[in-house]
Amino acid sequence: MTEWECFWTAPSGLARVSLRRFVYSSAGRPCPGPAGYHNASVVIADGVPTVHHDDGLIAAIDPADYRDDPRWPTSCDACADVFRAEDAWQVNQDPIHLAADGRWSGVLRDAPPGAMWDAYWYPRKGPDGICLVVRTPRGDGRPAGLGDDWMPDLRASNCTRPDDDAHYCWVRHGDPRAIPCTLTVDKDGDTCAAGAGSIAKPTWHGFLRAGRLVNA
Repeated sequence: MTEWECFWTAPSGLARVSLRRFVYSSAGRPCPGPAGYHNASVVIADGVPTVHHDDGLIAAIDPADYRDDPRWPTSCDACADVFRAEDAWQVNQDPIHLAADGRWSGVLRDAPPGAMWDAYWYPRKGPDGICLVVRTPRGDGRPAGLGDDWMPDLRASNCTRPDDDAHYCWVRHGDPRAIPCTLTVDKDGDTCAAGAGSIAKPTWHGFLRAGRLVNA
């Protein structure tokens, strides 16, 4: 049976900064690439201090501050369509996360299966005060990335107690931060009748047991 060991990650206080150009899908200029819209991004700095608002959220950077930077991408990564002045301009800060045990560091879009972190910006928290995110594998052989994340503290789409905020559709046991190997997610607790405690993603179906992601 294939398994993926789970491990805790946290922001390092540093970020990767990139310049992004893209075209909204509503513009009527579809892209033949996998995203369906024109998009390109260029990293301009790595390991710089992350800029936050007073509430702890990542601060937005005004693209006008970089408008004269020659490093802006000029064409779509997928099809070479040339960007126009009216297309979107964006400066991104991607926090660099560090694994607590030192096994991995990087931005979350590149995190491997088993990586876990706190989505602190979500109001819905688990019993330990964090909103847990788990990067799941992909079943089609491609690298996992954003879109393969599972958040067991949020409500399941097929929840049978949608008006009851006290229960959890998945029940967490153990400490994902200090002792990841103790983490199990199941239906043992105050829960609803949705599912059997499994993780159902478009390309993977499995369970989180004793700190490991296992195939169903």
